[in-house]
Amino acid sequence: MRVMPHFKPNAERIKVTKKHRRNVVDPLSAILMPVPGKGGQDKSVCKRKIPIFDGWTRFDIQLSYKEMRDVKGRGYDGKVIVCSARWIPVAGHRPSVASVKYMAKNRKMEAWLAPLGSGGVYVPYRVEMGTKNGTLVVEPRKLDINGGRDQAAR
Repeated sequence: MRVMPHFKPNAERIKVTKKHRRNVVDPLSAILMPVPGKGGQDKSVCKRKIPIFDGWTRFDIQLSYKEMRDVKGRGYDGKVIVCSARWIPVAGHRPSVASVKYMAKNRKMEAWLAPLGSGGVYVPYRVEMGTKNGTLVVEPRKLDINGGRDQAAR
C-alpha cells in the first residue's frame, strides 16, 4: 500500500518495517470480522487483536467482550455483541505526540457488532470513541444484512 503525502522525516517516528506490513489488514477490510466455527453469536467474536496498516502507521485494535445488547433499526433488529476496544500503536507514530498518548490511554472505545447473515461474519452496527471534545459515534444509515432478499420478497 502506498499513500500520499509521505510523512515528513522525523527522528522520533518509529520506523515501519517490512515485518510491520506482513499479515495486516487495511482499515476498511478490518470492519469485516469472520468468526471461525459454527458462526453463533457469542463473546468469542470480541476475543481478537486486529493488526492494521493504513499506509502511514501500523497499529493494533485489541477487542474484548463487554456485553450483549438488543437493537432495532437501520435494517437490523436483533442482538449485537458489544466489544471494548483499545488502540495500540506499533509503528509509524511519534510516541511524544499528545494525540498518540491520548489514544493509547483511551478506554472509551467500543464496537457494536451485528451478524452478517448466518455465515459467521460480523460488521459494525455502531462504533463509539471518546475524544478530548466529546464522544464520536459512527453508525451506518442502513444495514442490508439479508442482501436485499427482504425487498425482493415484497
